Amino acid sequence: MGTLIYKLLLRAQGPAYRFWTTLRSLLIRLQIDPVCTLLINDRLLRLPLSHNLPLYQKQFPLYDHLPVRLSRYIHQTYGYLKCIDVGANIGDSIAAFFAHETDAFLAIEPNPNFRNYLVANWGQNSNVVIEAVICSATHAQTTFAISEHLSRYQ
Repeated sequence: MGTLIYKLLLRAQGPAYRFWTTLRSLLIRLQIDPVCTLLINDRLLRLPLSHNLPLYQKQFPLYDHLPVRLSRYIHQTYGYLKCIDVGANIGDSIAAFFAHETDAFLAIEPNPNFRNYLVANWGQNSNVVIEAVICSATHAQTTFAISEHLSRYQ
């Protein structure tokens, strides 16, 4: 259901766009946030219906082209890639950089909701290590709370 709603929303214009946007927002506000599977950077990735990445990509067509270009350059120059993705979210940046099984990624994502999607998208890849930690400027152990907010796209 989520995938269909998102695909129809991304293709719609005018009144149809407003309808699908309103339906998406209503489902999210009712805490019905189904899993969507969409093609992002040439990879089928799972993400929640509430995730705004597809809307960003529609509004800003060059939104995530720089990582793809950097990856091509690094692969042409060095032949492989080693990358640390702090705030890996669902793994969309990994999808942009990923070119070969020899590439290596450290994906850091403390948000349990996004980490579940990250694991679903990349957990089967032995070259992607996923860590549930928060990066900080100081060395200490403490407790953090993660707060998510609705954006203007919902």
